[in-house]
Amino acid sequence: MYPERVMKALQRAKAALNAGDAALALPDIEKALQKCPKGFDCWLLNGQAKGLLGDHAGAEQCFRKAIAIQPKNLDGWNNLGISLSARGLFEPAIEAFDKAIACVLQPHPDVYHNLASCHLELGQYRQAASIYEHVVTRKDTSDVWALLAMSYQGLDRYQDALAAYLLARSKGAGGYTLHLNLGTCHNVLNDFDAAAAHAQAALDVAPGDPVALYNLGIARKGAGQIAQAIDAFAQSTLPAAPGARLLTLNFVDPADPAGLRREHEAAMAQLSAGVAPRTFARQRQPGERLRVGLVSPDLREHPVAFFLEGLLAKLDRSRIELFIYSDARKPDAVTARLQALGDQWRETFDAGDERLAELFEEDGVHLAIDLAGHTNGGRVKAFAARLAPVQAAYLGYGATTGLATMDHLLTDDILAPDADAAAHFTERLQSLGPVVATYTPATELPVAPAPSTTRGHPTFGSFAQLCKISPSTIELWADALSAVPTARMFVMTKGLHTPAAQERFLAPFAARGIGAERFTFRKPGPMAEYLEAHGEIDLILDTVPWNGHTTTMHALWMGVPTLSVKSAHHAGRFGEMLLKAARLDDCLAQDRADFGVRAAALAADPAKLAQERAGMRARLQASPLLDHDAIARRFEQACEAMWDARQT
Repeated sequence: MYPERVMKALQRAKAALNAGDAALALPDIEKALQKCPKGFDCWLLNGQAKGLLGDHAGAEQCFRKAIAIQPKNLDGWNNLGISLSARGLFEPAIEAFDKAIACVLQPHPDVYHNLASCHLELGQYRQAASIYEHVVTRKDTSDVWALLAMSYQGLDRYQDALAAYLLARSKGAGGYTLHLNLGTCHNVLNDFDAAAAHAQAALDVAPGDPVALYNLGIARKGAGQIAQAIDAFAQSTLPAAPGARLLTLNFVDPADPAGLRREHEAAMAQLSAGVAPRTFARQRQPGERLRVGLVSPDLREHPVAFFLEGLLAKLDRSRIELFIYSDARKPDAVTARLQALGDQWRETFDAGDERLAELFEEDGVHLAIDLAGHTNGGRVKAFAARLAPVQAAYLGYGATTGLATMDHLLTDDILAPDADAAAHFTERLQSLGPVVATYTPATELPVAPAPSTTRGHPTFGSFAQLCKISPSTIELWADALSAVPTARMFVMTKGLHTPAAQERFLAPFAARGIGAERFTFRKPGPMAEYLEAHGEIDLILDTVPWNGHTTTMHALWMGVPTLSVKSAHHAGRFGEMLLKAARLDDCLAQDRADFGVRAAALAADPAKLAQERAGMRARLQASPLLDHDAIARRFEQACEAMWDARQT
């Protein structure tokens, strides 16, 4: 018990603190401490006052003195946790909150709330979600639901996160952060219209916000609204926005490869302004292997991996010493297979560009190869400052990088056949022969019979993203469907599961007299489900100006040919490269006028389609597309040539 004068002083101090006036509370607290230097409440209130005044280190000392007096008092430990977390000391704060909870049988939910918030700050999403799930049963408020949603989001449980955010909204939550997070969930769940609406709502609260603009660009690109996506990326000042804009420019219809080069050069000149590229005196000793470093965020189940694994497995390690720098955020079984194929493996997802450069220096790499370009997670800025004496781009990007420091680009005889094609690149081109890469099959699933043999009508299909389904693509598809009136169209892609998106997609076909009843839409699923869906299709219809590459190879492996069309730029020649290598010349239209004609001819001979389907894997295995030994030898020769070019 405190003396009466001390009790009154503490009461006045509490009233002042409740009113938010810590300065008014301090004199009374100091009087109380003079009279009762071992008073628990005196030190507790002193710590709370210091905390309100921003002196969290002083507050911590006060709470520790209070705890020394009453070590089993929840308030001491809880307040200590609050003062520690206010200074970003989340791990010791968690210890304090755990001790607070241990003090009583049923602590107030606010203590659990405080504990969960520390786990959330540390990225310990599983622990945070578990605690918030408990808290929300006793504290059913908008802020707890929103924090639970953030925890689910950190666990990639986006459907659960979306439901929790919507509950938070129903209980009164709103504002910039909620709309931003709702938009992110909808983007990941491929509801691009809803994602764009929430990004715009966040912009309404915070006009010009770079994160909301970037998210709006991602949503518009996902929906295939290319001009709007480019505009949003151009307005965002996020570091990732210029690269996202350059990538999206590749989908502009019609293609302008010369304009693409200009845009990339201008953007990279701006990025590199003030950056002095590193210089290297590094040489190779006689007989020393060429040290090659690969950099990629996509060393996982990803298109890059399907075209890299076979090459790496066949490299001559007496010639090449392979260093792999993996920026993969979520390694998987494919990551493990690729890791086994390198001489040295570096996990670099959490490493900044300077640390990456240090690793390259420590490893003495001669040739750095970028496998991402301007795709998400790429290391363009690191390559702008040079990671190695010689640098090259390969596989991950369909156009020039625009970097003055990117010396070479690995391509093939079809994708870049002549000087006109070379003029679209800032890099010097190194051809790998008839194909740019070889394919490692994604599955041993059997090839399904051609559906036309049992359905009595042909089925065209596509697995392309909406950003690839350009107005010119729709014209080609409409020509094919008009040329074969009995044909149906099967489309499996992200973003067409909502009625609004389907209506927008079908409108140009309806204008050509092609009804919605001829289309089947399906949401994409896991790899096995995606590959099995090829059993629904007789013939894939390609996209322009950016052809399919990975999707075409998956389809060929599942026995389904792709009808493509000749083009005059790099990303528009993937179809030609693959079809020529597979000796499927009948599937390559010379121009748009020829596309519908060839679709009709192919559909008119279902027996031939079924025969080719049955023999497709044998055809591929005898082709350059699966000749890993050959691509490895050409890759080795190209690496040596790129190194030698530096020395001459």
